[in-house]
Amino acid sequence: MKEVTIFGLGAIGASIAAQFTDEYYPVDILCDAERKNRYQQKGILVNDKTYDLNYRTNDEYDSKPDLMVICVKYYDLREALKQLDGLIGEKTVIMSLLNGIDSEEIIAERFGYENIIHAFIYNIDATRIDHRIRYLHRGIIVFGEINHQADETTNLVKDIFDQAKISYELSDNIMKRMWWKYMANIGVNQTTAILKAPYRLLQEASYAQELARDAM
Repeated sequence: MKEVTIFGLGAIGASIAAQFTDEYYPVDILCDAERKNRYQQKGILVNDKTYDLNYRTNDEYDSKPDLMVICVKYYDLREALKQLDGLIGEKTVIMSLLNGIDSEEIIAERFGYENIIHAFIYNIDATRIDHRIRYLHRGIIVFGEINHQADETTNLVKDIFDQAKISYELSDNIMKRMWWKYMANIGVNQTTAILKAPYRLLQEASYAQELARDAM
């Protein structure tokens, strides 16, 4: 098995960590000392199941991860990346699951583009309140190379996800897929925020659907 680290234990990070753990695929959670202490004391519950995850600070690593999955909040990204210093080796694959279309550019400013694989996750409804995370849909991770070709990097991720039974799609046009999700998020999220309404309204009300299309 390859060494996998998840950086960021919000709703998405915790859900993915739980899926790895359910399939007995070892995964590390990178965090600072304060968060490590808090996580160990309170624990993490995903769908009401307690997970005893392996929390590690930067200085507790004695090898470079094969796959680093970044799930921190977008507005914390630049500052948070400092915690990865010394952990990104020549063959470490970096995958960001942040919303938007430029987290890879921000990561590349610090670590270069060589080992970054473009990706996003959809069809997941995970929410977090304190240390409790709930979801009904596991989510699907879409990833691929921007040159439209499968290579050693995508094959490594594919092998890891196959072993851990992580749902995924390998895309031969990942940039188009990422812009599609960005467009959909703009339409759906901004519309429901302005209307202060649940997503259900977009299924039921034609005026909300028209507003969402205009936003897109």
